Amino acid sequence: MGGKRKSGKGSFCSCRTSMSMFVAGCFVMVMFWLPLHWRLTSSASEALEQFDPPGLPAEAEAETKPVAAKKKAGDSQARSRTPKKAVQASRGRRKGLPERSACPQKARRKEKWGSVVKEDMHIIKAGSSSVAKGCQRWGDALVYELRFEEAVKVDGNAYEMPLPDYIVADESDYSWRERRSTLQLLASLNTKGSTLQPMGPAHCRHDLIARIGDGAYSHWREPLPAGTFGRSKLRFATPDNVPLDKLSKLLAVVFPMAPPMGLVEFVHKPNKKAKDYDPNKRRRRKEIHRELYFQTFPTVGAEPHLVDRPEDTQEGVWYLWRASHHDEFNIDLKPGELYQKRMPLAFSDYFGSFEKKGATLFPPPQSYRFYENKVALTHLFQEAGVRMPQTWIFDSQADAISRHAEVKMPVVIKDPYGYSSIRLLQASDTEEFDKAMGEFFADAKKGVEALVQNKVVALREARVTYVDGRPFHGYWRIRQSLTSASAASTRGGYQDFNFPLAEIAPFVEKFANKTGVPVGGVDLIWQEANPDIRSEPFTLEVSPTSDINPPTPPDWKQSYADFKNTKGFRAAYIDVRRKWTDAMAVAVVDRYRRSRPHLFIGLDSVLTQQTPSSSGSQDELRPGANEALSQLRRKYFIRLLAVRGAGYKDPFNATQTWLYSANVDYDDLIVLRKPEHRHSHLSKDSLLLEVLEPSSEKHLQEMGLAFLNFKAFDVTSGSWGEVVEQIATQLLRRQCLCFVT
Repeated sequence: MGGKRKSGKGSFCSCRTSMSMFVAGCFVMVMFWLPLHWRLTSSASEALEQFDPPGLPAEAEAETKPVAAKKKAGDSQARSRTPKKAVQASRGRRKGLPERSACPQKARRKEKWGSVVKEDMHIIKAGSSSVAKGCQRWGDALVYELRFEEAVKVDGNAYEMPLPDYIVADESDYSWRERRSTLQLLASLNTKGSTLQPMGPAHCRHDLIARIGDGAYSHWREPLPAGTFGRSKLRFATPDNVPLDKLSKLLAVVFPMAPPMGLVEFVHKPNKKAKDYDPNKRRRRKEIHRELYFQTFPTVGAEPHLVDRPEDTQEGVWYLWRASHHDEFNIDLKPGELYQKRMPLAFSDYFGSFEKKGATLFPPPQSYRFYENKVALTHLFQEAGVRMPQTWIFDSQADAISRHAEVKMPVVIKDPYGYSSIRLLQASDTEEFDKAMGEFFADAKKGVEALVQNKVVALREARVTYVDGRPFHGYWRIRQSLTSASAASTRGGYQDFNFPLAEIAPFVEKFANKTGVPVGGVDLIWQEANPDIRSEPFTLEVSPTSDINPPTPPDWKQSYADFKNTKGFRAAYIDVRRKWTDAMAVAVVDRYRRSRPHLFIGLDSVLTQQTPSSSGSQDELRPGANEALSQLRRKYFIRLLAVRGAGYKDPFNATQTWLYSANVDYDDLIVLRKPEHRHSHLSKDSLLLEVLEPSSEKHLQEMGLAFLNFKAFDVTSGSWGEVVEQIATQLLRRQCLCFVT
């Protein structure tokens, strides 16, 4: 890179008649600049020399020379600028390679945004890790060179290593998530003439990787409802099951297939006239989540667009956001308007305004209309058919006393706009009820109702935090006694983190769909002393934003308050929130990928008229193929399958370069070692378009996978109308258009 640039007009240090001292000065500047620039671009400057494997087709090699020359001439912006459409040649072909640039980097906050305190920032940075020597973007693909030496043999032929660099991994939950990851592996051996070859099959069962191996791999993590300990991992067997030290290079190639993503920040404006003014109050919690999102974005292949004003959002971008607490909002109230009632509506309206230009916020701002408003929640639960304790709402003490015959004792009396069990009362008979109502309304602000619920007598209740209808954190809140009004720690309760998240998962999914609150913390209770968690509980309340208590160590015997005072608590507190930001970002990727059906297309048999030679040269596209792909890509994710066995030289790079030169648009390019490996990428709701022999058709039918045999179509005239029509028919027949929205 910089150290190899030649002298000449426009070069880094160019002066044909310069004195030797000036030349020496330039040399010193280059030596200073090189390591600094390398750090800033995080390995992107290693570029083609480190990542580009040999063996491009002759035509591609010739076409790349001007690109390399331009970089040597000192075009430092070529590595960081946003990719642009390539200039078309006279024959409609692009020259050169798909653009090489840096992988997504951690974002930096805007200057006016508050900073995270040093203690927390140190913990956040310490919690980030990588197993990649470097990462580079090849067109739309992210290419990680892995430190495979860190893999550990776990079972038979299987090795395993953590993969924190890309976290959108498979989950074994008997759903489409078993084929979620788009990661593919390329490996080369440390023998003469060895080039990078595809491994496979992908998405392989772990027992088969161990027993058969031979290049099989799985990019996986524990299912989200298994708990907060889940991590992205890579399990693989080496080609031909050779010892690990026989590898010379292991690349992970990922097409992120993620939407444009961003972050909405609410700039804190504390009321400086307030008696309890504290410029840092509540900000610490919010800014921690923002910095954790900054760590998460690169691990899903995203470079976030950062905004703090509704007018700055961009159409089509998915923005993540989190509001810490109501005391960050300064609301101008109308005469007689109650702050507690207006606040959740202000949340919803303000953040909803960020969607007016066509952006999407996650979680949906509308769900915040129920934030700390139990009256609104009661109406929501009743309309949605959510099981809840019998509930009464009273506007005044007189209203409560006049209707006390309706109330079934015992009851719990709540402030509808309170939190942390503040102002929580209870009554076991009419006399206690009337007295409690007098006490409640004596302290209540004008306009605050009393929410009265029939008390479910049980020692334990559950707090479950979920993301997009999937639980990932939960614990029991255990009352001090059956007479306690609440299981909150402020009321003497304590926590038990041995909670069966997987068993509650079906209920949580239904609850999120019923209520339209996809992200939150929900409080549940069962009447039985030893309840069946799979039975429907009573739902007490849900909050679209809730604090997450990190689990205590397994051998912890003291109170949770004592745990909060230990040295390890802060790190645990931040770690569980990093898991939450990871889950939120992956949920956005999932929603995006489920917004359209996935169409897998055989590159060599469908789009072209012959199989490429081992040198990488390839025939022209079929007439009308590009136009058909452009039409299909508006409705489907286009995922190309290219079979490239051991006889092909540098198959991924050569194939991607050819597709680039032919102006083919697609979402994913999967290079396969064997034709039978294509099945491992298909799911029950995808469709394969391929030239198939009867034996292949039979195998696909036995696996319950949808396909169209391209043999049935005649596209010699360039008309692909029947193909497009049949694809739509097949996918509708399999009900692939019913996705999470």
